[in-house]
Amino acid sequence: MSTRTQITETEREYLHLLIELALQRCRGELPELPALTSLGPESRSTKHDAGAQFISDVEVARRTSIQRPTLQAWRAKGEGPPFFRVGRRVLYDWVQVEAWIRSRQVGLSQPSQARRR
Repeated sequence: MSTRTQITETEREYLHLLIELALQRCRGELPELPALTSLGPESRSTKHDAGAQFISDVEVARRTSIQRPTLQAWRAKGEGPPFFRVGRRVLYDWVQVEAWIRSRQVGLSQPSQARRR
């Protein structure tokens, strides 16, 4: 009699993500392989190195208050923060999202940039 271990859909998605990341690493597209973390449903982000996380567009929307349809529209236009497509899943690296946001900073660094009234 063979014993089969049942895995949850979240665990299955996580394993698919790890396989895709390993393939990207083999192609030289990633500097490091992701570290294994909890596979339970409470683990919504996948840590792949110190300080970086893969998160869903739902989580990006929650953290930034940018509406999910806006993120979807930006992806379709090739705009917005950089993202990864793994199968049907869309993932963002939170460090890259933060960097993208910081690159959008608007400030008055020179008098010529002041608005004319």
